[in-house]
Amino acid sequence: MLLFVSTFSLGAGPVPGLLLSEILPGRIRAKAMAVCMSVHWVINFFVGLLFLNLLEMLGPQILYTIFATFWLDGGSLCEEERYRN
Repeated sequence: MLLFVSTFSLGAGPVPGLLLSEILPGRIRAKAMAVCMSVHWVINFFVGLLFLNLLEMLGPQILYTIFATFWLDGGSLCEEERYRN
């Protein structure tokens, strides 16, 4: 667990905070980042809370397919932002 937390904090962990500060306009940045990061942490909490139960219910192939779908969908949103500016 310590190894996971260490590598996550060095890798993908800070990305939402860094990405949001670049995307959001200055006049609403503080409030919007507070809302976005709160939602981010709540979702992280529920993923951690429900992961083992979902793994037992759905099996690893279906669960990781669901996670991969969300990951690919998020990547497509980032592509749209890149070309929009």
